[in-house]
Amino acid sequence: MNSPDRLLPHFTRTKSPRLQLAFVLAIAVWLAGCASVSNPNPSIRQQAEADYVVNFQSWNAISFIKPDLTGAASGVTVHPKTFTADAFVMLMNNLKRPRNFVVVIVDRSYNPDPVETKGGMDTIEKFFQQLGFQRIAFQDGSAWDSEKGYPILRDRRLD
Repeated sequence: MNSPDRLLPHFTRTKSPRLQLAFVLAIAVWLAGCASVSNPNPSIRQQAEADYVVNFQSWNAISFIKPDLTGAASGVTVHPKTFTADAFVMLMNNLKRPRNFVVVIVDRSYNPDPVETKGGMDTIEKFFQQLGFQRIAFQDGSAWDSEKGYPILRDRRLD
């Protein structure tokens, strides 16, 4: 009758623990394969790419999501620090960060809807363009979906 050792490859029957370890690791890597992480949804990708991500409720309530200037990421905050448009401009003028891409999450649950009042997204886009941004994306903050994230309302590169 065959012993169980005869069924294993020759190098696993060796007395060398290093060779046995190498064999086990090689098998583990082979079984694991090349796992790939699926791309996150487009709105999350946009936020990851952006230099700034801001929440826009109204011209009197603009807050930073990225970068975390107020320390909100390190703790739970009930009310994020919001800025008026003028205070936001003053703060932006003091920041020494790139201004290539901004994602504006528009809180459309706010009354009046900022997308439809005072010139809507076109006026908001001009505001951020005047701050020096080359690409501006708008996401609908009131229509968040756990699988799809925020719907993208507009994504425009400005020249």
